Amino acid sequence: NGIYINGRSTTNMIYNGNEDLSTSEINVKAIATTRKADKLASAEANGIYISEFSDTVFANFGKIEVTAESNSINSSEAIAQGIYVDIDSDDNDTAELPFVVFNAGIITAKANATINEINNDESAEATAISVFNDEDINFQLRNENGGIITALINDKLDSNAYALDINSDDAEKVIVSNSGIVRGNIDVNGKLTN
Repeated sequence: NGIYINGRSTTNMIYNGNEDLSTSEINVKAIATTRKADKLASAEANGIYISEFSDTVFANFGKIEVTAESNSINSSEAIAQGIYVDIDSDDNDTAELPFVVFNAGIITAKANATINEINNDESAEATAISVFNDEDINFQLRNENGGIITALINDKLDSNAYALDINSDDAEKVIVSNSGIVRGNIDVNGKLTN
């Protein structure tokens, strides 16, 4: 896993109100390999996990690249998430202001799952930005001109590769605007402007 940030602690980052939290390069890679026929090779990689924030801006001007790779004889699984935001806090007394994810950099999630025999089990999931909002909080995602969000499986676009996966209990609380490049599936429960 990469970096975990919540409202009460930060790891390897400076947090001060509405500050930029990612201006450099973050690379996370998980690799799982097995040569045993009865074993599963499972790899999961997460770039940045954010929870319990409101009234906050997370800004990416750098590069976040997350890769999960698995290889086995019969069963292989790979899961990659670039940024995961969990707005699920009981302590949101400043919720009148939105939580904002701002991207003018590059966010890439890649999942590569391979098996060495035909007709066996392989699965891969890649999500560049995933948001779960079950609180009454406004959420905004802004992918600016020059921002690139990509999700790939086995180095290709795929039905299980989501550039944006934004889930909210209240669709009216979510605004996603894009003036950059988005490569991958888009699932937004809210207003999307392109």
